[in-house]
Amino acid sequence: MPTYDSVQALVEWEVSTPKPHRFVSSFLVNWIDPETTTAMSDQRIKVVGTRGRFESDQKDRGVTLVVDGANPETLNPYFSQFYPSPDGRGRVFRGYGERSFRRFLEDVRDLRAGRRRPADFEGSRPTFRSALASTAVVDAVNRSLARGGAWEPA
Repeated sequence: MPTYDSVQALVEWEVSTPKPHRFVSSFLVNWIDPETTTAMSDQRIKVVGTRGRFESDQKDRGVTLVVDGANPETLNPYFSQFYPSPDGRGRVFRGYGERSFRRFLEDVRDLRAGRRRPADFEGSRPTFRSALASTAVVDAVNRSLARGGAWEPA
């Protein structure tokens, strides 16, 4: 198949609000795990700042926070799992996955009933507008690959 197995991209960002500044992010993307991998998807993000670090591991559903002046925290908000029911006679299905599906269905119901408008979700839900930056990065990386790795504006 004529495609890349792995791509690494550096993206230079310029943020103008509230105070102008620049930063660089590095992306490493590949799809060449062996068939014996422990998960169909292994996504991670690490944000390193001057006074702390945030790491998220999608496969293990873990989040690690390391911040100046505080002990490191490792959170593991399970996507969903069964817990003992409050009455102790059964199990209930809980977790952020179940809540996010329920929230989506409630949002659709509210939109259809006219109680909410799409604009009401700006800033609190993913939107087509919020996908523009990542879409621009993917497009710029594709153009860069086509030009042998040349820098491309997004």
